[in-house]
Amino acid sequence: MLTGTEFLLGTLVTLSLLVMSILDVAIGNVSKVAIRRLIDRPKAKAAPSLAAMLESRAEVLTSIHIIIQLILVVGAVFVFTLFERRQLRYTPSVFGTVGTMMLVILLFRHLLPRIITMRSPEVVLLRLFTILKIAHTALRPISVLLRSTFNYFHQWEQEMEPPKEEEKTSAEEIRASIDAAEE
Repeated sequence: MLTGTEFLLGTLVTLSLLVMSILDVAIGNVSKVAIRRLIDRPKAKAAPSLAAMLESRAEVLTSIHIIIQLILVVGAVFVFTLFERRQLRYTPSVFGTVGTMMLVILLFRHLLPRIITMRSPEVVLLRLFTILKIAHTALRPISVLLRSTFNYFHQWEQEMEPPKEEEKTSAEEIRASIDAAEE
């Protein structure tokens, strides 16, 4: 049986995963048009700040994903520790942890956030804007570093790739037409 502290910590980890997953799904599903409509509402005081954050959507999502991954790691360690405290053998503890975390991920990372944000993700973002702002501000230096690193390697990868067959053909055709014009 779980102690009160273990139950409270498990609930806290699960709810934080749910909130961050709701933010993740809402940011992914919200459109710029919906945000512009929110800006026109006088009651939506955070809408201009939200619109400014969504201009750098990839950076905000990187911050959210870092937090979600940390929550999942903490949750897995917590569940494994619970199984180990019950003095179960290693193999059942591992399989129990995997099964429990798969259930938690399916429910609280994927299913419930999609159900909650299905109708109006922009309203959900407005209601959770304070949490979003704190999370993004706290992890902005890390997410900016990660995004710039990803962009650098993506640019480097494109420079290293040989031209595609279509590009070769069109380049060869251009050279041939130039050569024919010069003759």
